[in-house]
Amino acid sequence: MGQLPHLSVILGEEGARALRQRLEALATGVSASSAAFPTGLTPIDGVLPRGGLAYGQVHEWIGVEPSIAGAPHASAARLTHWAPPLTLLLEVAWRGTTGVSGGAHGRAVWIGERVWPYPACLGRVDSTCRLDLDACLFVRAPAPADRLWATDLALRSRAARVVVVDGSGLDLASTRRLQLAAEIGGGVCLLARPPREQDRLTASATRWRVSHAPCPSPHRRWTVELIRCKGMPPSTLARSAWILEQDRETRALRVVADVLDRSGEAPAREGAHRRTG
Repeated sequence: MGQLPHLSVILGEEGARALRQRLEALATGVSASSAAFPTGLTPIDGVLPRGGLAYGQVHEWIGVEPSIAGAPHASAARLTHWAPPLTLLLEVAWRGTTGVSGGAHGRAVWIGERVWPYPACLGRVDSTCRLDLDACLFVRAPAPADRLWATDLALRSRAARVVVVDGSGLDLASTRRLQLAAEIGGGVCLLARPPREQDRLTASATRWRVSHAPCPSPHRRWTVELIRCKGMPPSTLARSAWILEQDRETRALRVVADVLDRSGEAPAREGAHRRTG
């Protein structure tokens, strides 16, 4: 019987290196990617293990469920109608392209028309916090298989710092494939998923649930819950929920003072609130 080929022959040098790093991570309990970027929302960054979202990983965002309660055929509408939390994804994507040091911006790829933002929403009114159109690539991929292929290619290419994808219809095997691609390329994958798929198994490093929240002012509000985070104790995860508000004029996001905190620690966090950007 002949000798088995070396891993680098089967997977290539990058694939073999990523596999070794992943095996080491499984053995030590530490992720293969150590770099992380802050979301700019201090209370949220404060509970994340590395003070932000890690590169080389998939981060999943569930929501936002449409406001169709009480409407005719509301249950049926939820099966086909949903909107990803683009306001939050834009903020996170900008932070991810800026990087850990806040230096030069990288490129962002938006896969699936559902996650395409309006060009006017890429920038802020009062600051230079923006994603330039010439640094963005928009990919039309209607079928789940097409979105999976395009996302895998973008993550492995190392050309994109952030890949935002419509993840509806992707299964556990698909998210595992994207996780490996993110580790190889070193970028970050922001995967948006409809609320009806929140019970699906996933290989994502973090999982967030975003829903609309009532607001007494003209601003927009969302409830953001961290429902899964690798390396985070369940006791901390159970308290990880916040209310975000967007300023109508500047489009800046902030954690509001009446932050949703099940542990009763809202006064302690109040001093940490700041506007992003």
